[in-house]
Amino acid sequence: MRIYDLYMPKLFYLYEGGLKSLNNGNKFTNMYHCSSCGHSFKSLWDGVGNYYGVRPNDQIIYCPKCGSRFTEATQKNDFSFMADGDYSPLSMRISLDEYKDSLRLTLSGKEIVCDEDSDYMFHHRLYKETISFNVAQRTAIYKRYINHKLIINYNLCNILDTSFSRDTNLKFLNHRYFTSIYAVDFKKILKILRERLSKKLESKFKFKIKSMYVCHENKGSYFIKPILNIAYRLVFTDLNNLSLTDYNYIYRKYPFYYGSADRNFYDLDDAYLSDERLKIISKAKDTISGLLEIANLPNKPAIRRLVKDKPFLLLRHKQIYTIAQGNIDTFNNINNCLEFDFLWRRDIRTLLNQLALISYNWGIEYINALMRWWHNSQDKISCEDAIYMIFKLKDKATLWQEKPAPANLHDYLVTAIYKQEHPFRAFNINDPICRRLAMQFDSIKFYLPENSDVLRNIGKIFRNCVGNYVDAVYTGKSNIVLMSDDKGKLKACIEVQNNKLIQAKLFANKPAHNNKQINDEIIKWADKANINYDNCSDIFKPEKQILPQREAV
Repeated sequence: MRIYDLYMPKLFYLYEGGLKSLNNGNKFTNMYHCSSCGHSFKSLWDGVGNYYGVRPNDQIIYCPKCGSRFTEATQKNDFSFMADGDYSPLSMRISLDEYKDSLRLTLSGKEIVCDEDSDYMFHHRLYKETISFNVAQRTAIYKRYINHKLIINYNLCNILDTSFSRDTNLKFLNHRYFTSIYAVDFKKILKILRERLSKKLESKFKFKIKSMYVCHENKGSYFIKPILNIAYRLVFTDLNNLSLTDYNYIYRKYPFYYGSADRNFYDLDDAYLSDERLKIISKAKDTISGLLEIANLPNKPAIRRLVKDKPFLLLRHKQIYTIAQGNIDTFNNINNCLEFDFLWRRDIRTLLNQLALISYNWGIEYINALMRWWHNSQDKISCEDAIYMIFKLKDKATLWQEKPAPANLHDYLVTAIYKQEHPFRAFNINDPICRRLAMQFDSIKFYLPENSDVLRNIGKIFRNCVGNYVDAVYTGKSNIVLMSDDKGKLKACIEVQNNKLIQAKLFANKPAHNNKQINDEIIKWADKANINYDNCSDIFKPEKQILPQREAV
């Protein structure tokens, strides 16, 4: 039974593409399709390059048939700029049909295809897309037809497969003039789809289904994110909706999401959530049980809690369970240590791989002792460095034989790594950022090491692991700043990343706040260099004095 029908006869003002065969020197031929009269035409321009490729200098275009005037400055959001092979809809009908155990969303109409090597400019063809949300089978099957021929067919419940956002014409229903006219209809269609599917799921499982509502993308498609979330919840029914951070990571929307969300997925890709595994999850007693089954993890309360909180960390949970050799207490100890915020600084895969080596060579008793030392330590960055340094150690056989205690592991590895050969590297201290960090205050000097030999020698003198930061300094990931007095005696070693103070250490890795004078000099330097030190635990911030207010007369 059809429960909603929407027809959009026009989706863009103008369609634009390029023609390679007719380009001549600095002259470029663009092809256009006027949506007002359906006429396609070519124009030769003095081209300029930009994001969309070669574009005309004159941004006003006239259709030679109907005389329609198109101004890119004011109408560009409703221009369809097409590269070779791209397709874009000319018209679209959206219909929603309901059946006993399913709902089906259908898109149909005509679309236009850009072919830069063709003298015929644009090709026109019929398209049809269907998304069948089947509650009985717990699937959301997407199909795309071209001229009545099926060319695409896959399950949208695999949320890690990003093909849908590229394949579907729903990507063109974004926030602009032509589509915003139908925004109310779009929201009604999605609301009906969510509510009807929720009722069918509640009837099947006999419990209340959490709301499937998620907001559409900001300036993006009205449909793609909500539909993918509905498909996700068909299988992962008793979990929360897909978060904004996870969605943006899956679709690589913003680079700054990579560090935080990458830990939430940990090596999962679209191949992992295959149709077979999705069926196992669907047939399981509940979603968590299904996830544990496909990851071959035991169905225990401690593991269930972790999987419910972050369902896409299956492979990480599995690796930690292997490191713990099946011991739940050890499993919990490792997870507790991995949840500290400072772990964004390291690749957690490398850390887990080193813990796996420790577990294999020294057993879980050492792992438990290591985790206790890490958990109770006041300097957790040094604990993290100790585990990470095992990766850099070339001769590990001696390490496994000597088996230093967890409290001595850091210093042992510092000494062992210093004995290895390191290539000489000159640092670019004339970089503008580096010059800003170097300065003189009366008898105190802040300067940067010139090369890797200086940095390693500082590590030996100061008894810390700064010598292992050669790669980070050389690649520009970190800046190491040294503080000395007027006699050249080293007083402190400072790490800066992205204008933030990460560490400030005295001799033997002691925090700078142990020496008030040095602490104050570092604060003075950081303020002048415009370095943020609010989240650095090695520095004590000066307390703001609140002056007493005068009493009212």
